[in-house]
Amino acid sequence: AGSAETTARILAILKSARIPVVLLDRDIVPLPRRSDYDLVGIDNFRAGYVAAEHLIGRGARTIHFFTMPNSADATLQRAQGTAQAVIEHGLRWTRGSFHAVEPSDRRTIAAIFRKGGAPDAVVCRNDHYAAILMQTLAALRIKVPRRVQVVGFDDTGLAEILSPPLTTLRQLAQQIGRVAVDTLLRRLRNPSLPACRLLLDASLTVRGSTK
Repeated sequence: AGSAETTARILAILKSARIPVVLLDRDIVPLPRRSDYDLVGIDNFRAGYVAAEHLIGRGARTIHFFTMPNSADATLQRAQGTAQAVIEHGLRWTRGSFHAVEPSDRRTIAAIFRKGGAPDAVVCRNDHYAAILMQTLAALRIKVPRRVQVVGFDDTGLAEILSPPLTTLRQLAQQIGRVAVDTLLRRLRNPSLPACRLLLDASLTVRGSTK
């Protein structure tokens, strides 16, 4: 809460000084509300959809989404995109397909994979989460990708050195930066323009965790 209050205070100061602001990745208000600032990021909903479609194409039939408790809106949009793809392909998605759990919680993870309807593929909130989850799965002797396929987000350096290497959605940081600068320059030229929301596509990088 303190961080959010500090951000709001800084933005208020910038606004009163008529200094334009472009937000990156996420808004300062929860969905479906929108602030009056320009926003540049990735289309998290579509990224989740692409991740699930890839898994379905690899033969997955029970796809779950894994995240931490109290996740940010961007993560929830990824989960919604995953769910949409699953439903559109005629597969089952229920409340039990979404897990807000610590990836190192071996007891909870084991219970998820023991019960009926256990996932044969998972989409994780990001690469770091996926890495810890894969460690937990290895400790439980649940093999990736033979028993369960895993997809992450961000395509950090970590993704390539995991065993197996992680399939992930890459955020194109340089492109996001260029679009943000262009948006800021446009705002400087015409301060009265309505606030815009520019969402770029994430790029799927396929590696061993889904092969």
